[in-house]
Amino acid sequence: MIIPDLSYKVYSSIVFGQIGDALGIPYEAIPPVKDVLVPEHFQLSDDSQLTLATYKSIVEVNGLDPANCAKLFLTEFELGNITGMGAATLSALLSLQAGSHWFTSGVSGEMSAGNGCAMRISPLIHFCDPFNPFDRKIIRDFTKITHNNDEAYAGALAILMIMKCLNSKMSVDSSYKLICESLFDSKVRDSIQSVFESPVDDFVQHCHRLKNSGYIVHTIEIVFRALFHSQSNCKYQTMLDVIKVGGDTDINASIYGNIIGHVYGHSDVPQQVLDKVPRRTDLYKISKKIEEIIKSNLDR
Repeated sequence: MIIPDLSYKVYSSIVFGQIGDALGIPYEAIPPVKDVLVPEHFQLSDDSQLTLATYKSIVEVNGLDPANCAKLFLTEFELGNITGMGAATLSALLSLQAGSHWFTSGVSGEMSAGNGCAMRISPLIHFCDPFNPFDRKIIRDFTKITHNNDEAYAGALAILMIMKCLNSKMSVDSSYKLICESLFDSKVRDSIQSVFESPVDDFVQHCHRLKNSGYIVHTIEIVFRALFHSQSNCKYQTMLDVIKVGGDTDINASIYGNIIGHVYGHSDVPQQVLDKVPRRTDLYKISKKIEEIIKSNLDR
C-alpha cells in the first residue's frame, strides 16, 4: 500500500499507536516481564478509541472543534465503544452524559493529573503549533474535556512538542532542551529535565526502578527515555522495551507509537504484527481525509 507523505504520517501514527496499545494491554499493572508476546487477536482500549474519535471529529467538522470532539466521545461511550477507561476519563464521560458542558466536564483536583490527555492528543499535531500561545489555548480546550489539570495539560503539550521537534529533524537532545525552556513550571517539565540531564545506558533496567502508574509524570519520563533509547535501537523493539518495564503499559506504548509513527513511519513493524491491526482500510481512508483537510488549510 503506497500512501503519500501527509497521509502516511497520519496512518503510521495511528497504526503504531494501536500496536502499542494492543501489545501493552496484556501486561498492564503487572510486574516487569522479560518477553512480550504478540496476541493472536488485537484488542484495543480507550487509548486508541479516543485518538480515533478525535480524528473522526476533525474529519466531521474539517478542523478542530472541542465541542464536536466531546460530543463524539460521548456518542462512542454510549455505544459501548470506549473500553478500559481510567477513573478521570470515565468520570468526565459520565459528566457529559449527565448534561455537563464540555468545558466543565473534565475532572479537577489531585487525582486528575493522569495520562488520559496525552494518550489522545496526537491528532492535533497536524493543526496546532504547541509552541504558539494561541494554539496552546486550543490544545488546553481539548484536554479539558476529560482532565482539567495543569500537569495533564503539560503532558499533552510535551507530547505535541516532541512530535513537532523531531519532525523538524531536531536531535533528541536539542528537542528536550527546547521543550524544557518552553514548558511552564510543572512536574512534567521537571521530569523531562531529569531525562535530559541524566541519560541512562540501560533503559529497561532503569525504568524497572521507576514508580510506573497512570500519573502523567511517570508516563512522560518513560516515553521520553524511550525516545532517547530508540535513537540507536529498532523503533519497534524499543516499543517492546517500553512494555517490558511494566505499569501502564498500553498507554505508555501507545503514546510512544503515536510519536514514532508520525516522525519515522511504521517500517520497523514486522508485517505479521501489522497485519493484526483491525480495520486498516478504514484507517487509511481517515488518513487520506485528514491529508485533504491539512492541504485545504494550507491553501487558505
